[in-house]
Amino acid sequence: MQVSEEINATLRESILRAAQGEFVRWDAEIYGRYGGKETIIIDASLMPVKDEEGKVVFIAAEGRDITEKKAHERELARQREELAQLDELKTQFFANVSHEFRTPLTLMMGPLEDAIAESDGSSTANRERLELAHRNSLRLLKLVNTLLDFSRIEAARIQASYEPTDRALMTRELASAFRSAIERAGMRLIVTYPDLSQTVYVDREMWEKIVFNVLSNAFKYTFSGDIEIAVQVVGSKVEMSVRDTGTGIPPSEIPELFERFHRVKGARRRSYEGSGIGLALVQELVELHSGEVRVQSEVDRGTTFTVAIPLGSGHLPPDRISGARTLASTGVVAGAYVKEVLGWIPDNTSDLIEDGNTYLRRPPETLPSFVGEPHVRPRILLADDNADMRNYV
Repeated sequence: MQVSEEINATLRESILRAAQGEFVRWDAEIYGRYGGKETIIIDASLMPVKDEEGKVVFIAAEGRDITEKKAHERELARQREELAQLDELKTQFFANVSHEFRTPLTLMMGPLEDAIAESDGSSTANRERLELAHRNSLRLLKLVNTLLDFSRIEAARIQASYEPTDRALMTRELASAFRSAIERAGMRLIVTYPDLSQTVYVDREMWEKIVFNVLSNAFKYTFSGDIEIAVQVVGSKVEMSVRDTGTGIPPSEIPELFERFHRVKGARRRSYEGSGIGLALVQELVELHSGEVRVQSEVDRGTTFTVAIPLGSGHLPPDRISGARTLASTGVVAGAYVKEVLGWIPDNTSDLIEDGNTYLRRPPETLPSFVGEPHVRPRILLADDNADMRNYV
């Protein structure tokens, strides 16, 4: 076994320290395999043994071959570095792609909105096609903006602008956008809010996303009963609770509920559509307010999501209080959420005519008749959880 002069110097120093009563441990590289042709790493230690008077009488030496352990640690470190680089590339990719998608989407939605506004003399079929394209453009824009939000959060580039807000009144106004959809599904929307004398600072754009995502999630898993949204002051925080009488969440699923792309297995829902990132975004946005999200649920009885945010502004970055935004907004109008959830109701959204903030059912048209006896008529079964896709096909 061969060692370098540096190793010998370290060994002499360690022996002197051990002789003074100190336990010494170090890693040493030596040539110890295949006739001194391979370097191995030794975990070496010197333990002084003392007599009754405290004098060192001898030194116990131990050495363990930890070459494979060190190689494994180096491999893990290399993999962590590669994963960090891949994560950074993924974040940059999502940011770039989201920006690139937003431009053509804007150029599609603008002319569509103009065409819908000027389509009074158009046929019913043409107007339906325009509304179909516009609804799904809104849905795509909502998804692109969510991906852009995540990429900004991961890159620490998201820009919040916290402003003093009557959170109870704002929440009531946001919830009212869902009233027509909830009532059309045969349920009740209950909104409870107090007059808040304390000041609450929130980023209005972020708060809209929090409310809309939690409400649409409650609607997706609730088929009868109530959806209740309540705002109240609890200690030094303001809490918003959204309670539903839906299918509930199994206890085993709750710890993973806010993980990206996680979906509750086997849950009964109005639609199986969705990216699985809505609740993950809610948690990220709430944490940007130094708040927390809690969940209570019981299978077949319902779920309650509670968002708690501290009062005042002392918990927020001072430079972001009413701070200016230099990045493009990722806010989406309430109609994007409402039109999507309307598509989860059995009577699909193509039967609706938008009239301000309400949606009226279009009169049914006569269905085409088939020639021939009932037993020889062709039958086609079409299954799709997207109402617009079913209707279009």
